[in-house]
Amino acid sequence: MTWTIIRVRHFLHALNERCEHMKTFRPKKQLSVTLLELILVIVVIGVIAGFAVPSYLGSRDNALRREADAMVLLIRAAEQARDARGIGYVLCGGTAACNTALDLDLSGINWDYSVTVTTGPDAFCVTAARAGVTSRVISDTIWTPQDTPCP
Repeated sequence: MTWTIIRVRHFLHALNERCEHMKTFRPKKQLSVTLLELILVIVVIGVIAGFAVPSYLGSRDNALRREADAMVLLIRAAEQARDARGIGYVLCGGTAACNTALDLDLSGINWDYSVTVTTGPDAFCVTAARAGVTSRVISDTIWTPQDTPCP
């Protein structure tokens, strides 16, 4: 029986030494981010932004252009309705003036709308202007909005 106790003690002592030995080689928990990982994350974010930002800006400009096209078509329809009632075309030099003269509710946040009355084949010309962006123009004979100046 003593022999068994000695063997068990010897086994436990060897196991304890082995555990102590393994504690020294156990990797410590990593609580920080390495510089390489940080650089990798920044590069991935940069690549994603490189693709996403131009696409977003193109979509935004396209939406603004479509807004201007819709509003100049609305102003042209209001001008033609006035002319059909025998009132004639009206001149307005800004979004607020067009809203009042044509009884519209145009938003002047993105574009400034104006109507010029002419004497040629185009009886009027509607312009949507925005700083840094080509104007969107439509008239009595131009049926789709264009990036050209008024005739």
